[in-house]
Amino acid sequence: RGRVLGARPLFAMDDPAMGQAVEAAFPEEGITVMKQTEASAVTYCDRQFLLTTAQGELKVEQLLVAPGRPPNTASLNLGRAGVTFDSENRILIDQGMRTGASNMYAAGDCTDQPQYVYVAAAAGTRAGINMTGGDVKLDLDAMPAVVFTDPQVATVGYREAEAQRIGLQTESRTLTLDMKHCFWCNGESDRPTGGGAAGSDTGNLAGQGGKHQGVQRTPCVQM
Repeated sequence: RGRVLGARPLFAMDDPAMGQAVEAAFPEEGITVMKQTEASAVTYCDRQFLLTTAQGELKVEQLLVAPGRPPNTASLNLGRAGVTFDSENRILIDQGMRTGASNMYAAGDCTDQPQYVYVAAAAGTRAGINMTGGDVKLDLDAMPAVVFTDPQVATVGYREAEAQRIGLQTESRTLTLDMKHCFWCNGESDRPTGGGAAGSDTGNLAGQGGKHQGVQRTPCVQM
């Protein structure tokens, strides 16, 4: 039996329907989701963790903390060189890994790109090429991504809000196929611009979606 505590709903950065699908499946695994719940204090005694929350105290035998990966850029004083940041202190870069400062490049989790090892590797390669006179770009429009929960959560292409922000008109549809909850948004060309799914083996579904969108050269999602 387990509990998930979080200040926000599951997968709050993605389509809410995907988080709802996972939340609905968790009780079958003996997992309780406690939304808008944070631990203000944690102590350890008699082989148990005691968590203090606004809803009361919780005693658990094991504790897993997932704080994310905030960029460690604040002490570098990069702003003086002209480097710009977003609200979370991530370095803003273009598709060529160029920062706001002349002749300065950045790659990896310190930037505003998705925090995946394959993205960091591809970005680092392109940064190296560009800083030695090349001119290559990293296109993440059709990037698939998977979270290996049970059920799996996968996305590819633009989130609907992202598509609308860059001026694409979208039409969203929700499908249920063999226990797979699929959420796709379609652009003005009737070709997929992005989507997501929660279910078994949805990672393969997202991978195929990314290949299809790459071939069609349509703008696609990121998750």
